[in-house]
Amino acid sequence: MLRIKWEVGFDWTGEVESRVSAKARFPEVWYEVDERRGLGKVPAVFDRLVRERGVFEAVRIMSGVIFGNDE
Repeated sequence: MLRIKWEVGFDWTGEVESRVSAKARFPEVWYEVDERRGLGKVPAVFDRLVRERGVFEAVRIMSGVIFGNDE
């Protein structure tokens, strides 16, 4: 499961703030064989992709990696 959370709000000056984050949950057996602990790095990788590529591209890339989409 890949959960994307996008919150839009206002700071104290009235400027729009946008906060995007991702969390992933995988079958327990995946964690057992994940020797490099890469599955736990999904939130950090997503954050980096958002900064470098934007929200929509980050979602597309992460869903492709996790779910195997070829698009």
